[in-house]
Amino acid sequence: GMNAGYLASKIAINELRAFVDENIYKSSPYNLSNKDNIYGMFDELFYRLNNKIIEKSKTLKKYNGMGTTFTTLFVTDENLIIASLGDSRAYQITKTDIELLTIDHSALEEYITKYPNANRSNIPAVYSDALTRYLGNASKPEPFIDIRYLNPGEIIILSTDGFHKWLDRSNMHSIF
Repeated sequence: GMNAGYLASKIAINELRAFVDENIYKSSPYNLSNKDNIYGMFDELFYRLNNKIIEKSKTLKKYNGMGTTFTTLFVTDENLIIASLGDSRAYQITKTDIELLTIDHSALEEYITKYPNANRSNIPAVYSDALTRYLGNASKPEPFIDIRYLNPGEIIILSTDGFHKWLDRSNMHSIF
């Protein structure tokens, strides 16, 4: 994991909770049936999370370079809204299939996108776990955002790499 990742994750969760309370439950400035509002809300949310983590990383030397991956979802009357940064994932599980709903922000995924015909066993090891986007990064966060319809009976799970790197899709499907 990343330096002080446990603390960065805690900050992100606490800030998410505060953001939802302030912006959705109380004053509701975001109309979540409007796609532009949804993207604007998540841009603001991830910017806020990122800045809080960066601020904390400057308070003590041991927190220097702290960061975390982050995936969240909102369920509205009409949609399932997913946003992620890093290699934490969301999966949709139905009776017959399991579908990855997010993309990994990693050097490996960028390499595969750039060289789609590359033999995965020949990809240099340096690409395997290097994140290109995460909370705590000095760059402006650019989360993956997807809006989709959630059908009755479908299950959505959020996972970290500690879960999905060790459990293949067929085993994951049998659990759920």
